[in-house]
Amino acid sequence: MFHVVWIGMPEAAVTNLSNFSGARVPEETMATWSPVVLDLLKPGDTADVLSRRLDGRGYPRLLALTLIRRLLWQRRLVTDMTVRFVPMSRVWLP
Repeated sequence: MFHVVWIGMPEAAVTNLSNFSGARVPEETMATWSPVVLDLLKPGDTADVLSRRLDGRGYPRLLALTLIRRLLWQRRLVTDMTVRFVPMSRVWLP
């Protein structure tokens, strides 16, 4: 186990990084659903809209929000790090 210290960063960024790093998704789920997330993403989507679209494909909305946070942690999706991440935050491809 290791620890990362984020010093001198805006509070929203530190909060977001902590939130994203805590998102746990099984590897098999990541392998199956990550491509679907990236395929369903449309310009201007919020995390909520994307999670609802995933729900329509059979992946439960609340779990989809965790999957989105994991993809943000892996930098496969990006969001505005200057404000606290919430379901209404926009997400996009890097």
